Amino acid sequence: MKIYTKCCLAIAGIFATAMASLITTDRIKEYKEKKEFTPYGFPVETEYGNMRAVNAGEKGPQIVLLNGYGSPSPYLEFKPLMKSLSRFARVTVLEPLGYGCADDTKRPRTIENITEELHAALNALNLKKVWLMPHSISGIYSLAFANKYPERVEGILAIDPSHPQQIDYFDTAAQNKLSFFLKNMGLLRMTKGPVHGEDHYGADYNAE
Repeated sequence: MKIYTKCCLAIAGIFATAMASLITTDRIKEYKEKKEFTPYGFPVETEYGNMRAVNAGEKGPQIVLLNGYGSPSPYLEFKPLMKSLSRFARVTVLEPLGYGCADDTKRPRTIENITEELHAALNALNLKKVWLMPHSISGIYSLAFANKYPERVEGILAIDPSHPQQIDYFDTAAQNKLSFFLKNMGLLRMTKGPVHGEDHYGADYNAE
């Protein structure tokens, strides 16, 4: 029994040391990244917090690109598509609260709240009527937005969108708690990698 107890304690000690090392390394890397990283685009001030936007293109229809769930940097992920679309359209990548360089938020991530925030952001950007181009979960938000504010939407250009019934199959509050836990434990970095630069996105995805 003593040998068994010693083995358990030894394993627990190794695990605790490994987790402490992982958390410390994550905090050091995060601190360095924040010092080195220059935010791109410009802030979009709303009553709910500051979002972030990047514009491209000078003429043609106005397209607003909306990211999927868990994107570390919507602008960097959309950058190649934005470049292509800007040849014939005005394009805006809008980083919503909690994503990329936008502010974090404690508001519940409900469809109603996110729809309100999108409406506030379009007002702040002075975009009267737009083509929404959502990816994944933003497809649900875009449909809700179009139903609530039809006068603001020219149409929806969906990129592999989620459908409303998917909400019945996953709990976003639980997923947010899991992401928060993984981030605090230094594990989220292992699943997503750096949020900018060549290591994760390749040369064409750099913010500069």
